[in-house]
Amino acid sequence: MSSRVTRLGLELASVGLLGLTSCEFVIADWYYIDRPRAMGTRAEVVELGPAWPQRIGFDPLDPAITEPLPGDRLRLEPMIVDAEGREIDPETLDVLWFQCGPDRCVRTGQELLAGLDTACADLPAWTMDSGCKLGAGGAIEFVVPPIGQLTVFARYGYYYMVAAVDDSRTAKECWAARQRSNAPLTGCVFADRELKVGPSWVLLADAALAGLEQDIPVTEIPAPAFAQAANRVPALGSIPLTRESGELTILDADSGPIAVRPGERFVVQQPVWRPGYDYQVYFTAREAETMGVYVFLPAAELIWAEWYTSGSLVRLDTGDQPGLVELLIDELAKPGTTSRLVVLWGDDRGSEGMRVFEFEVGE
Repeated sequence: MSSRVTRLGLELASVGLLGLTSCEFVIADWYYIDRPRAMGTRAEVVELGPAWPQRIGFDPLDPAITEPLPGDRLRLEPMIVDAEGREIDPETLDVLWFQCGPDRCVRTGQELLAGLDTACADLPAWTMDSGCKLGAGGAIEFVVPPIGQLTVFARYGYYYMVAAVDDSRTAKECWAARQRSNAPLTGCVFADRELKVGPSWVLLADAALAGLEQDIPVTEIPAPAFAQAANRVPALGSIPLTRESGELTILDADSGPIAVRPGERFVVQQPVWRPGYDYQVYFTAREAETMGVYVFLPAAELIWAEWYTSGSLVRLDTGDQPGLVELLIDELAKPGTTSRLVVLWGDDRGSEGMRVFEFEVGE
């Protein structure tokens, strides 16, 4: 029985090379990169403010903090790849940045938050609740403003990035087009960024000092909760890649181009995350049966990873296989050509990272 591989502008390998029969195979086309694409936004606290320096922890080799408090200097940097999966240097990009407060910048129905054209610095009282324009630049650094009442309750902040990715238009023109619902957006990319603010318990204590209302009274927060470290991007662990022959290749930060053959198929597994190092532990609060009384429990964050491909490398849609992703090199791929595997990862508290691995086709 014949099978089918859905095309995505490629002459894909024949199903016979897959070693599988009596099935229908399709490419997971959402994960294929064939045009410039915004993959997300890096966030890093580059300078701590005066609030609670203990949150930095004690290991100088720890990854960067991504969970800011008011007074911190925060850097936002676009993670954008070109049509071949190569990461574009942010300093070469024309980008506009916006703060959206504790609500998403893009509402239901693609409606934008109002007031974003006003510069944050021009507001009479700029707080983390404000919706405003942060400024322009491939990457932007700014001092996080004072906490607002809504952010105290939400404990999340939202940011929006607009970038021009070719010479056909500027970021300002992209923004003007985005504001018109029927305008073409060629040459533009956008990213909506959710960012955890905190640690939560320190944030609530600071809110109390500022005279703001707290949804959980500071008197209910146990002392160990104040020792909770700020959230960080999990360090990307080693990634096992298994070839059809059974040969195991490990992808890590030191990996150079991976030699592959036309028609070759691989299985990649989730990165090896290290408990106690990459999985951070934090506290959650649950209201007890007695109103106003809270129980604090430790929890381990959820770490995720996603896989995108470019060039002659495609991801197969093989159904629900938790922790496994199948990849295929086009059987017509020319020797010497390079394809890329773009790995995104992060946690359920808003951290994000990206790394690109190269696959080079041999004879």
